[in-house]
Amino acid sequence: MRANRRAEGVCHRLPSAWLTLILAGLVVLSVPFATASLQRATAPPPVPSSPHRALTMNAAFLRGVTGSFTENRGQLRDGDIRHAFAAGGLRVGMVPSGLLIGILADGAGTSAASSRSPSDSARDDGGDATAGGSSVVRIAFDGSNRVAPRGRGELPARSNYFAGSDPSRWRVGVTSYREVVYEDLYDGIDLVYAPDGAGLKYEFVVRPGADPDRIRWSYEGVTGLETTAGALVVRTDVGAFEDAAPIAFQGDREVRCGYSLESLSVALRCGSWDPTQALTIDPLLYSTFLGGTTDTRGLALAVDASGNAYVTGYTMSPDFPTTPGAYRTSIGGAGTWDAFVVKLNPSGTAPVYSTFLGGSNNDRGFAIAVDGAGDAYVAGYTNSSDFPTTPGALRTSFASGGMEGFVTKLNAAGNSLLYSTFLGGTADDRIYAIALDANGEAFVTGRTKSPDFPITAGAFDPTFQNTICGPLLCAHGFVSKLDANGSAMAYSSYLGGRSSDRGLGIAVAASGDAYVAGYTNSSDFPVTPGAFGTAFHAGACGSFTCSEGFVAKVNPTGTALAYSTFLGGSKTDLAHEVAIDSGGAAYVTGETNSTDFPVTPGAYESTYAGAGNRHAFVTKLDATGSTLGYSTFLEGSNTDQGHAITIDSSGNAYVVGRTNSSDFPITPGAVDTTFGGGATNDVFVSELGAAGTQLLYSTFLGGGADDWGNAITLDAAANVYVTGHTRSSSFPTTPGAFRTAYSGFAESFVAKLTVVLAPAVKITSPSSGAVANTSATVTGTSLRATLVQVRVGSAVWTNATGVASWTVTFDLSPFPNGPIVFEARAFNGSAESTHDQIYVVKVLPLVVLISSPGERAQVSGTLTVTGTTTAGSTVQIRFDAGLWVNASTTGSAWSYRIDTTTTFDGDHLIEARAVWGSAASPVVARNVVVNNSKPPWLALPQPLLCGLAVAIPLAGLVLVLFLVRRRRRRRVVADAMRRRPPPVPISSPQNLERR
Repeated sequence: MRANRRAEGVCHRLPSAWLTLILAGLVVLSVPFATASLQRATAPPPVPSSPHRALTMNAAFLRGVTGSFTENRGQLRDGDIRHAFAAGGLRVGMVPSGLLIGILADGAGTSAASSRSPSDSARDDGGDATAGGSSVVRIAFDGSNRVAPRGRGELPARSNYFAGSDPSRWRVGVTSYREVVYEDLYDGIDLVYAPDGAGLKYEFVVRPGADPDRIRWSYEGVTGLETTAGALVVRTDVGAFEDAAPIAFQGDREVRCGYSLESLSVALRCGSWDPTQALTIDPLLYSTFLGGTTDTRGLALAVDASGNAYVTGYTMSPDFPTTPGAYRTSIGGAGTWDAFVVKLNPSGTAPVYSTFLGGSNNDRGFAIAVDGAGDAYVAGYTNSSDFPTTPGALRTSFASGGMEGFVTKLNAAGNSLLYSTFLGGTADDRIYAIALDANGEAFVTGRTKSPDFPITAGAFDPTFQNTICGPLLCAHGFVSKLDANGSAMAYSSYLGGRSSDRGLGIAVAASGDAYVAGYTNSSDFPVTPGAFGTAFHAGACGSFTCSEGFVAKVNPTGTALAYSTFLGGSKTDLAHEVAIDSGGAAYVTGETNSTDFPVTPGAYESTYAGAGNRHAFVTKLDATGSTLGYSTFLEGSNTDQGHAITIDSSGNAYVVGRTNSSDFPITPGAVDTTFGGGATNDVFVSELGAAGTQLLYSTFLGGGADDWGNAITLDAAANVYVTGHTRSSSFPTTPGAFRTAYSGFAESFVAKLTVVLAPAVKITSPSSGAVANTSATVTGTSLRATLVQVRVGSAVWTNATGVASWTVTFDLSPFPNGPIVFEARAFNGSAESTHDQIYVVKVLPLVVLISSPGERAQVSGTLTVTGTTTAGSTVQIRFDAGLWVNASTTGSAWSYRIDTTTTFDGDHLIEARAVWGSAASPVVARNVVVNNSKPPWLALPQPLLCGLAVAIPLAGLVLVLFLVRRRRRRRVVADAMRRRPPPVPISSPQNLERR
């Protein structure tokens, strides 16, 4: 029994020891394999990258173009060229019924002499138009009359050309012109070219009875044409140039026009228009300089129902353009500032009137409003004791030792003052903003240092506080309402705390409530319970307290604040201007460098972009002043400031200001998409949607130097008017505008533009990278569109079914397996959207087969699994339901090697699948038997092994016992034999007798 129990114990222990040995071997030997498998399996199967590459459009050849058109009197070798224009890498030759454009790549001859023509650029390089980094483009006007270009607007300067040593080739006193016109290029249609800050600008003028559909031109020497957001992009071997999206107008009415492409030809297609009126096709309605030979600043403007623009500001130019019969045609004092008031006609070609407004010292117009009769109300400040006032006005004597505010009403003809009054006390007073109610009563705001500033009984804030600034006196905000005659105060009140405060913007509701925006350094600035911001957040700015914005609503009698709120963060915040809608909501713009300026979730831009820089903001407050409708930054990575704001009837907000950010957000179809300010500023004009979540339109406006946008307004047709000042000689102006030549120093400008909201299109299905087979249905949405088109690959465009929500189905049978791009675009009659693209991966039904090993094949060592699959797919393998790993694939064949020595012998499972993108084939499987040639006895069944483990020792014991026993028996026999007597031979008688 003991032997049996011992054998049973061996039978129990042996498998345990053997199993432990096997597991240890697997752990040790499978570590590298498992690690490699994990790495390969966690990497996703390869997906084809999108074949779409963003196209970079280069408008550098036309950016910052300035100069004039020079007559060709033989200094150019190409006799067809009648006038020539050269700027940077651009050479333009005006030839009969066409143009030659020579484009020089960066560094390719940009210092060439001005006597080079576009064709010279090619000839000098052996006649190859693209050699040496240049390209020559010829534009021909198809079906046009044979017309020679003619210079217009002769300039006083003359040019001299001394080429070579032959005097007969020298040209002296060559004339230059401001613009070139092709008169009657088509019957009744003139074409005008002129340079501006955004490029070489052209304009078609279609006279009554002429047909703009005849306008067509074609290109030679280009590599392709395309439209992007309504603009025409012309590509050449050395770069590209761009024609802005066309805008047409008849008088003040906009006519929608767009480019139509056919091969290398372009036509203009316009919407409905009145053939009895002249039609002008141009991207900018008008833009004009407004100034003299010294500094001029445009600070405010208004527009009347007829589209006349009223502008005020200040100038130091004695030659500032005034009109005969205007109120005042000479500047008040040499070397001093005078206010000016200009009324521009609707086309921007001439002033209806232009007048100085001031005395013998400094006078500045800061704000303007216009009533229904065309009378202009101007406000600002002056230190001229002889500033003109009118009898019976509120105050006719100058009382201040510094500046004093003024309010002046000018008649519609600009030749008489209807009233003019000082407004202030005995210290320094300045008016920054004005607004009118329906009765012609003027509301003004600003700042004052006068303890005796005129305050009316019952005012909500009658006391001048000066507990912080000491003898210097703090500047306090104020809000005042003058009666329609300018002879009395309806109300007047301070608006501030113990430190400095300024009212910068004002608006008046139909109810008579006045909304004031500005900034304060007073922690005790009057705010109302329940207002949005009742705590002063501004921290320290050096040794001073930072400023915080505010918005206050004053009741119609000026006796109480309907609400008053702070608006800002922990640094400097300035609220520059406010506008209101019919529901009483207030829209505010300004600037902030507070990273914690309050913004709302989902707003257009809720992240502060540049540390330390000031950024523009746009904020909407509800009618109670308690809640933000929205609040957003409007910014690039450098400094941006919102200076003025207005709204349309839909609640869209229009903002103008200045930016030093080359990455300021600009939308497709903008007038100017390229930042030109360098280290200085460009004007920006932006339109924000009513919800504050979308930037509908945004454009730069400027030249190569410093440009500021100071004021903005809209007319009844939602055309945008802006004014400001510029130091850019290349600031964009329009042909025929009042002043197109820059006269130096800072100069005011007035621009009228139409905001063309480019349509938008979005593919919503399928998602990019999806798998398709023989067909694909593409769906999407669009905004502001009348037509959506989609194409597959580079095939022709197909009109989608529907517009706001659209769909189109494509047959993919002709296309090979692999990525296929779908591209969508939208139109709205005058502009084209940016294109949206996705790609799908076309694959035939995915199939994978295992060719080797066969089912239940005996395998050992390194096993190579092979098979076939759908070409282009990726095959993945797994062993015993482990991790999927990629096999090696060549065409439709695949293979994978498995080391079977790292696993136990016996049955195992191999699985395979084909994948492509997110698609996968059904899994195929193959069973194999691993046998890595162990000794025969180790291959016996385990019970038999246990039996042998017992039987062999027992058999040995029996054999030993048997051998021992046999040996002992042999000894006994041998001993017996030795003890027996010797045998007696039978044949011996003796022996027999003895017995």
